[in-house]
Amino acid sequence: MKMLTVGDSHSCNWIWGNTWADILPDRFGMEPLIAKSAGAGNSVYIEKIHHALKTYNDIELVVIQTTEHSRVVTGFEKDYLKPYSHGELTNSQRMNDVLTYTWTCRENGNERNIYNMIKQETKIDDVWSMYIATSIFNEYKYFHDIITIQYICESYGVDCVFFHWFMDITELHSYNDYKWILNNIKSVPSSFINWSKDNNIEAKEDGHYGPEVHELFVDTWLKNEVEKLRITK
Repeated sequence: MKMLTVGDSHSCNWIWGNTWADILPDRFGMEPLIAKSAGAGNSVYIEKIHHALKTYNDIELVVIQTTEHSRVVTGFEKDYLKPYSHGELTNSQRMNDVLTYTWTCRENGNERNIYNMIKQETKIDDVWSMYIATSIFNEYKYFHDIITIQYICESYGVDCVFFHWFMDITELHSYNDYKWILNNIKSVPSSFINWSKDNNIEAKEDGHYGPEVHELFVDTWLKNEVEKLRITK
Protein backbone atom coordinates (compact mmCIF):
# COMPACT_ATOMS: atom_id res chain seq x y z
CA MET A 1 0.00 0.00 0.00
CA LYS A 2 1.06 3.57 -0.71
CA MET A 3 1.31 6.69 1.40
CA LEU A 4 0.83 9.89 -0.60
CA THR A 5 2.86 12.73 0.91
CA VAL A 6 2.20 16.25 -0.31
CA GLY A 7 4.08 19.50 0.26
CA ASP A 8 6.16 22.40 -0.98
CA SER A 9 9.98 22.78 -1.13
CA HIS A 10 10.26 21.39 2.40
CA SER A 11 9.21 18.08 0.83
CA CYS A 12 11.75 18.26 -2.01
CA ASN A 13 14.69 15.88 -1.52
CA TRP A 14 16.82 17.41 -4.27
CA ILE A 15 17.43 20.53 -2.14
CA TRP A 16 19.29 19.12 0.90
CA GLY A 17 18.46 15.39 0.87
CA ASN A 18 15.59 13.21 2.05
CA THR A 19 12.72 15.01 3.74
CA TRP A 20 9.80 14.01 5.94
CA ALA A 21 7.96 13.09 2.70
CA ASP A 22 10.48 10.30 2.01
CA ILE A 23 11.02 9.26 5.62
CA LEU A 24 7.45 9.05 6.96
CA PRO A 25 6.20 6.35 4.51
CA ASP A 26 9.25 4.26 5.39
CA ARG A 27 8.41 4.46 9.09
CA PHE A 28 4.91 3.18 8.36
CA GLY A 29 6.18 0.43 6.06
CA MET A 30 4.36 1.94 3.08
CA GLU A 31 5.48 2.66 -0.47
CA PRO A 32 6.03 6.41 -0.92
CA LEU A 33 4.14 8.40 -3.54
CA ILE A 34 5.32 12.00 -3.28
CA ALA A 35 3.70 15.14 -4.68
CA LYS A 36 6.26 17.88 -4.05
CA SER A 37 6.05 21.32 -5.60
CA ALA A 38 8.75 23.86 -4.72
CA GLY A 39 7.29 27.32 -4.09
CA ALA A 40 3.70 26.13 -4.43
CA GLY A 41 0.69 27.40 -2.53
CA ASN A 42 -1.82 25.08 -0.91
CA SER A 43 -4.26 25.26 -3.83
CA VAL A 44 -1.69 23.56 -6.08
CA TYR A 45 -2.02 20.45 -3.93
CA ILE A 46 -5.70 19.95 -4.72
CA GLU A 47 -5.45 18.67 -8.29
CA LYS A 48 -2.31 16.70 -7.47
CA ILE A 49 -4.16 14.80 -4.75
CA HIS A 50 -7.21 14.40 -6.99
CA HIS A 51 -5.02 13.07 -9.81
CA ALA A 52 -3.20 10.63 -7.51
CA LEU A 53 -6.40 9.22 -6.02
CA LYS A 54 -7.91 8.79 -9.50
CA THR A 55 -4.77 7.10 -10.78
CA TYR A 56 -3.78 4.76 -7.94
CA ASN A 57 -6.19 2.47 -6.11
CA ASP A 58 -3.72 1.39 -3.43
CA ILE A 59 -3.22 4.67 -1.55
CA GLU A 60 -3.91 3.98 2.12
CA LEU A 61 -3.06 7.36 3.63
CA VAL A 62 -2.50 10.95 2.46
CA VAL A 63 -0.34 13.26 4.59
CA ILE A 64 -0.39 16.93 3.62
CA GLN A 65 2.13 19.55 4.70
CA THR A 66 0.34 22.89 4.46
CA THR A 67 2.32 25.97 3.51
CA GLU A 68 1.98 29.75 3.91
CA HIS A 69 -1.52 31.10 3.38
CA SER A 70 -0.04 34.19 1.68
CA ARG A 71 1.05 32.03 -1.27
CA VAL A 72 -1.88 32.82 -3.53
CA VAL A 73 -2.43 30.50 -6.50
CA THR A 74 -3.99 31.58 -9.79
CA GLY A 75 -4.25 30.03 -13.22
CA PHE A 76 -1.53 30.81 -15.73
CA GLU A 77 -1.68 30.13 -19.43
CA LYS A 78 2.01 29.40 -20.05
CA ASP A 79 3.64 26.09 -19.18
CA TYR A 80 6.66 27.88 -17.79
CA LEU A 81 7.74 25.06 -15.48
CA LYS A 82 7.77 22.29 -18.08
CA PRO A 83 11.57 22.31 -18.58
CA TYR A 84 12.08 21.87 -14.82
CA SER A 85 9.41 19.25 -14.17
CA HIS A 86 10.21 15.72 -13.05
CA GLY A 87 6.63 14.59 -13.59
CA GLU A 88 3.15 15.80 -12.85
CA LEU A 89 3.28 15.04 -9.14
CA THR A 90 6.80 16.32 -8.63
CA ASN A 91 8.26 19.85 -8.87
CA SER A 92 5.53 21.18 -11.09
CA GLN A 93 2.59 23.51 -10.72
CA ARG A 94 1.08 21.86 -13.78
CA MET A 95 -1.42 19.02 -13.53
CA ASN A 96 -2.72 17.59 -16.78
CA ASP A 97 -3.79 20.72 -18.70
CA VAL A 98 -4.25 22.91 -15.61
CA LEU A 99 -1.41 25.44 -15.32
CA THR A 100 -0.97 27.59 -12.22
CA TYR A 101 1.29 30.26 -10.77
CA THR A 102 1.90 30.78 -7.05
CA TRP A 103 2.43 34.46 -6.27
CA THR A 104 5.37 35.23 -4.02
CA CYS A 105 5.70 37.85 -1.28
CA ARG A 106 9.38 38.39 -2.00
CA GLU A 107 10.30 41.93 -3.03
CA ASN A 108 10.02 42.29 -6.82
CA GLY A 109 9.75 38.50 -7.03
CA ASN A 110 6.63 38.36 -9.19
CA GLU A 111 7.86 41.00 -11.60
CA ARG A 112 11.10 39.05 -12.12
CA ASN A 113 9.27 35.73 -12.45
CA ILE A 114 6.72 37.02 -14.93
CA TYR A 115 9.38 38.72 -17.02
CA ASN A 116 11.36 35.48 -17.19
CA MET A 117 8.23 33.63 -18.27
CA ILE A 118 6.67 35.95 -20.84
CA LYS A 119 9.45 38.54 -21.51
CA GLN A 120 7.14 41.44 -20.67
CA GLU A 121 7.60 44.08 -17.99
CA THR A 122 4.85 44.31 -15.36
CA LYS A 123 4.24 46.48 -12.31
CA ILE A 124 2.39 44.28 -9.84
CA ASP A 125 4.57 43.71 -6.77
CA ASP A 126 3.75 46.91 -4.86
CA VAL A 127 0.02 46.35 -5.22
CA TRP A 128 0.39 42.63 -4.53
CA SER A 129 2.43 42.99 -1.36
CA MET A 130 0.34 45.83 0.08
CA TYR A 131 -3.21 44.84 -0.79
CA ILE A 132 -3.43 41.20 -1.87
CA ALA A 133 -0.82 39.13 -0.02
CA THR A 134 -1.87 40.76 3.26
CA SER A 135 -5.61 40.18 2.82
CA ILE A 136 -7.31 38.12 5.52
CA PHE A 137 -9.16 36.37 2.70
CA ASN A 138 -5.97 34.36 2.18
CA GLU A 139 -6.44 32.87 5.65
CA TYR A 140 -10.00 31.91 4.78
CA LYS A 141 -8.75 30.40 1.53
CA TYR A 142 -6.31 28.31 3.60
CA PHE A 143 -9.28 26.70 5.32
CA HIS A 144 -11.18 26.40 2.02
CA ASP A 145 -8.27 24.42 0.56
CA ILE A 146 -8.18 22.10 3.57
CA ILE A 147 -11.92 21.47 3.29
CA THR A 148 -11.61 20.71 -0.42
CA ILE A 149 -8.73 18.27 0.11
CA GLN A 150 -10.58 16.60 2.98
CA TYR A 151 -13.69 16.12 0.84
CA ILE A 152 -11.73 14.67 -2.09
CA CYS A 153 -10.00 12.16 0.17
CA GLU A 154 -13.29 11.21 1.84
CA SER A 155 -14.90 10.74 -1.57
CA TYR A 156 -12.22 8.18 -2.47
CA GLY A 157 -12.44 6.53 0.95
CA VAL A 158 -8.85 7.41 1.82
CA ASP A 159 -7.72 8.68 5.22
CA CYS A 160 -5.85 12.00 5.28
CA VAL A 161 -3.84 13.88 7.90
CA PHE A 162 -2.75 17.53 7.77
CA PHE A 163 0.28 19.02 9.43
CA HIS A 164 1.39 22.60 9.25
CA TRP A 165 4.87 23.88 8.47
CA PHE A 166 4.93 27.61 9.16
CA MET A 167 2.03 28.25 11.52
CA ASP A 168 -0.43 26.32 13.64
CA ILE A 169 -3.89 26.91 12.18
CA THR A 170 -5.11 27.96 15.63
CA GLU A 171 -2.73 30.94 15.41
CA LEU A 172 -4.50 32.39 12.36
CA HIS A 173 -6.71 35.43 12.95
CA SER A 174 -9.55 33.77 11.04
CA TYR A 175 -9.42 30.61 13.14
CA ASN A 176 -12.34 31.67 15.37
CA ASP A 177 -14.64 31.34 12.35
CA TYR A 178 -13.29 27.85 11.62
CA LYS A 179 -12.92 26.27 15.07
CA TRP A 180 -15.37 23.59 13.95
CA ILE A 181 -12.92 22.36 11.36
CA LEU A 182 -10.76 20.56 13.94
CA ASN A 183 -13.72 18.28 14.66
CA ASN A 184 -13.87 17.32 10.99
CA ILE A 185 -10.25 16.89 9.98
CA LYS A 186 -7.20 15.07 11.32
CA SER A 187 -4.76 17.87 12.06
CA VAL A 188 -1.42 17.45 13.82
CA PRO A 189 -1.23 20.09 16.61
CA SER A 190 1.22 22.99 16.46
CA SER A 191 3.62 23.29 13.47
CA PHE A 192 7.07 22.30 12.29
CA ILE A 193 8.40 25.80 13.00
CA ASN A 194 7.17 25.64 16.60
CA TRP A 195 8.75 22.19 16.95
CA SER A 196 12.07 23.47 15.58
CA LYS A 197 12.06 26.42 18.00
CA ASP A 198 11.30 24.13 20.94
CA ASN A 199 14.28 21.97 19.92
CA ASN A 200 16.64 24.90 19.16
CA ILE A 201 16.97 23.87 15.52
CA GLU A 202 17.89 26.52 12.97
CA ALA A 203 17.34 26.45 9.24
CA LYS A 204 20.11 26.52 6.67
CA GLU A 205 20.90 29.76 4.88
CA ASP A 206 18.10 29.24 2.35
CA GLY A 207 15.44 28.53 4.98
CA HIS A 208 15.41 24.74 4.50
CA TYR A 209 16.59 21.87 6.69
CA GLY A 210 18.87 18.89 6.12
CA PRO A 211 17.82 15.22 6.21
CA GLU A 212 19.03 14.78 9.78
CA VAL A 213 16.49 17.38 10.97
CA HIS A 214 13.69 15.82 8.93
CA GLU A 215 14.53 12.42 10.36
CA LEU A 216 14.51 13.76 13.91
CA PHE A 217 11.22 15.54 13.23
CA VAL A 218 9.57 12.37 11.95
CA ASP A 219 10.96 10.03 14.60
CA THR A 220 10.35 12.23 17.64
CA TRP A 221 7.12 13.94 16.66
CA LEU A 222 5.41 13.57 13.28
CA LYS A 223 5.13 9.77 13.15
CA ASN A 224 3.67 9.61 16.65
CA GLU A 225 1.14 12.37 15.96
CA VAL A 226 0.01 10.81 12.66
CA GLU A 227 -0.29 7.43 14.36
CA LYS A 228 -2.41 8.87 17.18
CA LEU A 229 -4.76 10.58 14.72
CA ARG A 230 -5.24 7.42 12.66
CA ILE A 231 -6.21 5.51 15.82
CA THR A 232 -8.38 8.06 17.59
CA LYS A 233 -10.45 9.63 14.80
